[in-house]
Amino acid sequence: MKDKKIVLFDGVCNFCNFWVRFIFKHNKNNEIYFLPLQDARAKELLPKNIFNGQLQSVVFYRKGTVFTHSTAALQIGRELNFLYRLFSNIALIIPKKIRDAIYNFIAKKRYAWFGKSDTCPTPSPQLRNQFL
Repeated sequence: MKDKKIVLFDGVCNFCNFWVRFIFKHNKNNEIYFLPLQDARAKELLPKNIFNGQLQSVVFYRKGTVFTHSTAALQIGRELNFLYRLFSNIALIIPKKIRDAIYNFIAKKRYAWFGKSDTCPTPSPQLRNQFL
C-alpha cells in the first residue's frame, strides 16, 4: 500500500463521495486508489500527528508523502487530465494560508450543504476495483 497514490476521504460525506467519483472518472490510468478515513488501515497508513481522529481534510498519500487540506486537493488535481493539472499548478501559486482558509470554510459547511450518510456507500463495481 505504501507505494501507491491513495485518496483518503470522509466516507460518510456526500460531498466527499462526489469527489471520489469525479477523481475516478478523470483518473484515466487507474493509478489513484481510495480509502475511507473510517477504515482502520487509514490510521495505520498516516502519521499520528496527521490522523488525530478529528481530521477534517481529504488526505492524498503519494508513495510515502502525505498532503492535507487544499494542498491535497490540488496535488490530486495534478494527477488528472491536462485541464485539471493546469488549474492545480496555477492554484498552487496562491499562498497556502489563503487556500486553506477557503478549504476549511467549505469543509466545515459540507455536511450542512451536502448531507451525510450513516455509512460509507458501496462503490459501483468499476470503482470498487480502485478501493483498497
